[in-house]
Amino acid sequence: MDLRNGFLRITNSAGVSSSFTVTGSEYISGSTDVSTIQGSTVDGTLFNVLGTSGQLFTVTDGLSGSLFSVNTISGLPVIEAFSDFSFVAGQYGVNNLFVKDGKVGIMTGTPTATLDVVGNTRITGSTVITGSLTIPQEGETNLLTVGGTTTAPTLLVGTNQKINIGTTSSVSTVNIAGTTNVLTVEGTTVEGNMFDVYGPSGQLFSVVDGLSGSLFSVNTISGVPVMEVFSDNVVNIGQYSNPPLVVTGSEVRISGSTTVTNANLNVTSGSLIINKSGSGASDPLFDVEGAQGQLFSVIDSFSGSLMSVNDISGFPILEVFSDDKVVMGTYGSNALVVSGSSVIIGATGSAAPTITGSEGQTQFVVSGGNAFIYVWLAGRWRSGSLA
Repeated sequence: MDLRNGFLRITNSAGVSSSFTVTGSEYISGSTDVSTIQGSTVDGTLFNVLGTSGQLFTVTDGLSGSLFSVNTISGLPVIEAFSDFSFVAGQYGVNNLFVKDGKVGIMTGTPTATLDVVGNTRITGSTVITGSLTIPQEGETNLLTVGGTTTAPTLLVGTNQKINIGTTSSVSTVNIAGTTNVLTVEGTTVEGNMFDVYGPSGQLFSVVDGLSGSLFSVNTISGVPVMEVFSDNVVNIGQYSNPPLVVTGSEVRISGSTTVTNANLNVTSGSLIINKSGSGASDPLFDVEGAQGQLFSVIDSFSGSLMSVNDISGFPILEVFSDDKVVMGTYGSNALVVSGSSVIIGATGSAAPTITGSEGQTQFVVSGGNAFIYVWLAGRWRSGSLA
């Protein structure tokens, strides 16, 4: 060890048994164990580097507190290691970087997670999160904003429990704005549910990606379908077990009682078929009601009236009966009666009048290809053929 030109030069092996101070430059060379500093006092400073304005570097032999620090020219630590295995870097007292017990804190000295950041974070590049992502509400209006613009963010999650895509609107729980292809749901599993809507009492809406069975349903609050679309081109609408409207291919079937109010029922091609199960029922198959009453009626029955066209008061002016009789005209007048092969004008529907007439009253009957005239004279009908 020698001192030359203001430099302390230590070569080979040299031992210093007491403290010493180097003012100027120090040069130490060697191959292994170049420099060993061993202190004898607990909590004593082993190595200090002082600048013109204060302590720059220090190593302390201590069981507690600061063990190592790199300081500013003012002597305040910018890097510091402590005996409790904690490490601090950055502006003194700010905790720009704090490491302890496997946790890293940025702008906090009490990290509660593996990485705990207080303040805004900017990440350039890809981020992979394995596990859950929790964003607590701490006085912020928007919890998460991703891309887009201020008025049309790609994704916006607010503290009002609303999710917005392409908009800042908060009308609904989920708000989506776009011009084309606004929402596409694509499934990868056959027979899996692609889209479900649940109410407080059960499933309200469901779309299934399936090759068979139910593909789409709109349900009651109890989860029972009121409209269901099947893979075999069948659509059921109405009561689940006995739907009143069934569409099969190009055929529409209506069962039960059906009422069309203030609307038109148009059949542009094909036929309108009304088919009621059972026989002999007296309930109308088809009714047309006007503002003043029943205008038209068709009844499925083995006896009595089968069909009628009524005046605005509901009285038949054309009526078809189960015994092959058709009556037309003012109700009760039998102005024109067709019974079997007979056409009767002003009679009751048989081959000869059976009602009591008035003196000189005339009635005509066409029966079996022959025409007859009946005149009420002297208390009875008198007839003659019309050649």
